Amino acid sequence: MVTETELQEIIAKWKSGWRGEGQLDGMSLTTQLLDAIAEGQPVSTTGFAQRTGLDAEAVDEIFSEMRNEGSEFNAEGDLVGKVLTQIPTPHHFNLSGKELYAWCALDTLFLAGLMGRTAQVESTCPATGQEIRLTVAPDHVESSNPDGIVLSIIIPGKLEDTGPGSISGPQCAT
Repeated sequence: MVTETELQEIIAKWKSGWRGEGQLDGMSLTTQLLDAIAEGQPVSTTGFAQRTGLDAEAVDEIFSEMRNEGSEFNAEGDLVGKVLTQIPTPHHFNLSGKELYAWCALDTLFLAGLMGRTAQVESTCPATGQEIRLTVAPDHVESSNPDGIVLSIIIPGKLEDTGPGSISGPQCAT
């Protein structure tokens, strides 16, 4: 079970994970990327450069690194997803009236914290098929239906036989 403390650790690691080569700090770049995706339209190199004040070459480098790491781009080369996505998944993430999606159930819990906004989440339990609804604030889950839901993940090193190298990283079912 992910405790509130562990959730805050996950959010902090995500915020510090991106570096804009001195032009933006990690938190600003992560927030800018998520906010751009959250507008619901593909994010072009030019558009992101204008949004952030970065030059187009720097944005090209950032987007290239994101492609290599598995972020989603459309046929025109525009960004459409990095954890938060415009491409439908089973994990609906409604933010300010925009219907977005998350790559996995765990993502829905920390995206609100990264973005500093409250989201409405709808997903389906992969074991029972039951619909799950949450209101996720930046620092806690405000409400859930049904009550008592649980999200299971494997964090390397937290359980016996899950040390470094045993699995690729936190795992969650989609």
